[in-house]
Amino acid sequence: MSSSKAYTFVADQAALLEMLDDLTNLCSDKPDIFVDLEGENLSRTGSISILQLFLLPKLHVYLIDVLTLGSEAFETSNSTGTTFKSILESTNVRKAFFDVRNDSAAMYHQYQISLANADDIQLMENATRNGWNKCVNGLARCIEHDAALSAAQRQSWLSMKEFGKRMFDPKLGGSYAVFNQRPLTEKIQNYCVQDVLILPTLWIFYSSKLTTTWRQLAAAESEMRIAASRSPRYDGKGKHMALAPSGWTGRARSTHDRGNGVSPSLSNSKVSEALRIMLDFTLKPVDPPVGLVAPQQTPLDSAIHALESLRLVSNDVPRRNEAHLASVVLRGGGARFPSSINFDGEDDLFDDDESSGGDFIACSTEDCGYCGHCGY
Repeated sequence: MSSSKAYTFVADQAALLEMLDDLTNLCSDKPDIFVDLEGENLSRTGSISILQLFLLPKLHVYLIDVLTLGSEAFETSNSTGTTFKSILESTNVRKAFFDVRNDSAAMYHQYQISLANADDIQLMENATRNGWNKCVNGLARCIEHDAALSAAQRQSWLSMKEFGKRMFDPKLGGSYAVFNQRPLTEKIQNYCVQDVLILPTLWIFYSSKLTTTWRQLAAAESEMRIAASRSPRYDGKGKHMALAPSGWTGRARSTHDRGNGVSPSLSNSKVSEALRIMLDFTLKPVDPPVGLVAPQQTPLDSAIHALESLRLVSNDVPRRNEAHLASVVLRGGGARFPSSINFDGEDDLFDDDESSGGDFIACSTEDCGYCGHCGY
């Protein structure tokens, strides 16, 4: 076990028991714990390496070394008979994930954990987004536009995002296998800690905007995602992962009933403190892997930056148009959505040249995460 003021690396039974003793008096109507998983090919197959658990009431992160502990991570019980598996499966303990599908699939198919009572922050975002909402947003997109970060916190997050690209993107010589290295480097541990600390600020932002109807729809869809992830035919990769739930597209996110039936809010002071702690784990820029030249900014990158600087692309404009607008400016062709998706009259923003290829961009060239063409 290794520990700091803000997090504990849990790799033995003693640390597990201490963690379980801390997981008491957890709420059923709002999430006290925020969860993320890291691993190689994380889904129904692949491996879970690290499970990040942020306990908001105590402002403490537990990095559970599932690779080392195996089933012991979930089945070890404390003096009250509580196991981590029982907490994850409890309908009386609220959890929060960002895009629960592959995390749930990995836990169910590899450790027989039937997740319950879990908010999916990705669904909460889509349920509050008016305008273009045919695709879900990736975590980076949500943080970029919806997390209330100070300049220092934003820079800390950007450093983390750059670190992730260099370490995990195969195109840059990286691999998710880095999570399986032991001992886990301090930089990787810091990355894991920062990654989960930011989730509460997104939850509180979207929760404050959810109407009664959309809160119920998001909760029901989260349960459907979890149920689907348990299928032996579950496929956690592909274009279908970027689509909003069936029946949500084009449906207005009305605001007339906002505030009615809203679940209790999280502690603003705790969420703010979590963001402050995040600064303690700021990652310095990393060198590219040996033998790999650092990528140069492309004309497309420059065009996107110029459009943003000129405010031609803003939060009020469908953000998924950024890369394509830039490519149109450059006359270099652009990525295309599947023809089965109707953009309600906005097709003129997209290049219909068949020679442009069939890449699927849901959020931007970086943040979709499901098409295989980016480093999300």
